[in-house]
Amino acid sequence: MIKKETKMTVADNSDARLVLCIHANTKRARYKKTSLANFVKVTIKRKVSRRNNIKKRVNWCLIGATPRRIARLSGESIRFSKTKALLVDDKKKKSMGSLIKGVLPREVRAADASEVVSRARRLV
Repeated sequence: MIKKETKMTVADNSDARLVLCIHANTKRARYKKTSLANFVKVTIKRKVSRRNNIKKRVNWCLIGATPRRIARLSGESIRFSKTKALLVDDKKKKSMGSLIKGVLPREVRAADASEVVSRARRLV
């Protein structure tokens, strides 16, 4: 579950490496938590290169993987070791990076971000 102040690693080749969730985009009033294939507002805490000054910038990201088990209708479940985030443009749902590292679950396709899913190497 992703909630406020959750740190996530970035799984694409944008210049960010670590992001911090500042707003969970949910309609639930009591518990502001989201999970896989949802959009959250993040701020960039650690970057990779020195060429772009992207720290402290507020962006949207798509949750690509979570350590919580994902149960499927076929009876199998899938689990990842870390929480992965994919940086996207402001509500345009276009990926900021050109390559996604690692694999993504099939449930991300339901997030209506087809361009992000098409850049993934493999869907599990």
